[in-house]
Amino acid sequence: MVQHHQDSEIFRSELNKKIMLSRDEIFAILLKTLSYSDGDQCEALIISNSNALTRYSNSVIHQNVLENDAGLFVRTVKGKKTGTAISNSFSPDDLKRTVKISSQICDVSEENPDFRSLPISNHIMSEKLVCEKTLNFAPIDRAKHIKKFTEKADKFGLSTAGTFSSGLYQIGILNSLGINAYFETTRAKFVAMALENENSGYASTSSYSVDLLDIEKKSDIAIKKCMESRNPVEIKPGKYKVALEKQAVNDIIKLFSYTQFGALAKQEGRSMMAENIGKKIMSEKFTIYDDGSAKEGLYFPIDFEGILKEKVVLVDKGEAKNVVHDSLSAARDNVKSTGHALPPGNSGNPYPLNIFLDGGEKSENEIFSNIEDGLLITRFHYLNPFLNLKTALFTGTTRDGTFIIKNGKISKPVKNLRFTQSMIEAFSNIEDLSLETEIFNDGSFFTLSVPSMVLNNFNFSGNL
Repeated sequence: MVQHHQDSEIFRSELNKKIMLSRDEIFAILLKTLSYSDGDQCEALIISNSNALTRYSNSVIHQNVLENDAGLFVRTVKGKKTGTAISNSFSPDDLKRTVKISSQICDVSEENPDFRSLPISNHIMSEKLVCEKTLNFAPIDRAKHIKKFTEKADKFGLSTAGTFSSGLYQIGILNSLGINAYFETTRAKFVAMALENENSGYASTSSYSVDLLDIEKKSDIAIKKCMESRNPVEIKPGKYKVALEKQAVNDIIKLFSYTQFGALAKQEGRSMMAENIGKKIMSEKFTIYDDGSAKEGLYFPIDFEGILKEKVVLVDKGEAKNVVHDSLSAARDNVKSTGHALPPGNSGNPYPLNIFLDGGEKSENEIFSNIEDGLLITRFHYLNPFLNLKTALFTGTTRDGTFIIKNGKISKPVKNLRFTQSMIEAFSNIEDLSLETEIFNDGSFFTLSVPSMVLNNFNFSGNL
């Protein structure tokens, strides 16, 4: 259900109502659901969220929405058959109906020879990473920050656009084999864009706590980049040394991880990992891992089967090491799940959601100031990672601040470029990584912590 409110005080009181299920309420529903099952095994999962969003463009707030949603996913197992049904109604009759539909789907499904069992556990897990201020942050609170950014941009003749979101996410899981897991967390994200004609600047900040958002600094960065982008020059396509700011690294690594580090892609021979486990395929400066339990990130310690997430080193100093598993993909490879199951409907197709890319030993300023001739990239846009999955061939464009670097300093703004580049090759050409890292979050479950990066011979294939 999406609710629209024009009056901020009405919306404030609406937001502060008790709109989420408590942990006890979630588990009462899950227990009742399991009691109706006629399967050999049964799993019940609730995913619940309350997410508020303020959207602005042309320096005006034009949308406030609040979405409250909770879904029940029931998976019934009979032998090697499974069936899943979904409902967002939790009345006893509807719970019975959902379980029955799951059972009926199971009955008419084909057997899956790879399926062994739902996860088995005697461990009860219940954690949260919650900021009460984030939970109760109202449109008027978000509007105050947007107004401050907009007024500052207006002094320089710039308009603004972006979003400010805040919300709560919960998952609760029970199965008939002892899985009992719960996690809840708040998320907040501020996106700032400053615009002038064809020029633009961009910055974003994410956290579980609105107090930890670096809103003023990010607003200033967006304004500065837009102003510095005036009168861009066109340069020839070709290979350049590039300084990727953390936002640009995040853009690449998010899709790189999505396409390369799930077990199914390896099992089907679609990823670079299919034939390269144990081989050095990138620079020894490249180490990437997934760790949903890491407290220094926006941790999310369980997967959607209720399994505790393990730290999985994906690439270690350039050597391809591991992929992530859920219970079904693990059964195919005769290994155990690493705790990377996605919501039902994605069984057997796990991927990492809590990515960490190791940094280097120097500050961003140091590694960028050592560049005699190159390009600085703020972020990438319109990324397509599916040109060739085994070589991780990507294409996309630069956006919101692309600049020539001469002797360690920004020289001129550049018109946006299209790149076509193998990421295996790119990450083989790492010159340096910054010591500092930054956390990026998509507003829900996907979190990355990445440094800035300097790459040699990055291929730009065209002008825009």
